[in-house]
Amino acid sequence: MAMTTQSLEVAPLAYRKIVYHSAKYMSSTVIGILVGTTRERVEDVIPFVHHWHTLSPMTEAGMALVEAHTAKHHQQILGLYEVPEHLAQKDLSPTTAALAKTLATRMGHAPLLFSLNGTKLVDVRGAIDATVQGRTVQVQVPQPESLALALRQELGQGVFQFLYDWDDHLENTQLDWLINPDLA
Repeated sequence: MAMTTQSLEVAPLAYRKIVYHSAKYMSSTVIGILVGTTRERVEDVIPFVHHWHTLSPMTEAGMALVEAHTAKHHQQILGLYEVPEHLAQKDLSPTTAALAKTLATRMGHAPLLFSLNGTKLVDVRGAIDATVQGRTVQVQVPQPESLALALRQELGQGVFQFLYDWDDHLENTQLDWLINPDLA
């Protein structure tokens, strides 16, 4: 079943988590999972990796936990996001491409893919290049101006330090990377 939506909305908290993930690991490519209850709205994201940039048993284990978590909370995995380490990079990394292929098989349709421009993240507008099977999807983030102001303030306060991904969880199993309750 192909995604029929040509536009979708990204909830402000979901967008914040993407920015925080990128800010926390500025010298790494970061990859995360897009989550929602419908395909028209990305309600949340689950920050996934900043170290493990190959498909490995560890990434497979992390994906299994994401799948169990989303099922338990009556959500669905919509796709993936990536903020590349190299700001000039336009194409998705081989890891994200491989994860997308795995997700397509599991989901039964092509996943939504966000490739984010790190230089535009805080400005919000124009930061997300969204596609499904190579087709452009229009993305809207509500109130981008006020979100941009809030992001500048929150980044200055170091709020991103309270975001955790699967890699962080592997180093300290007490960190809740699936919900990130300190950011809710």
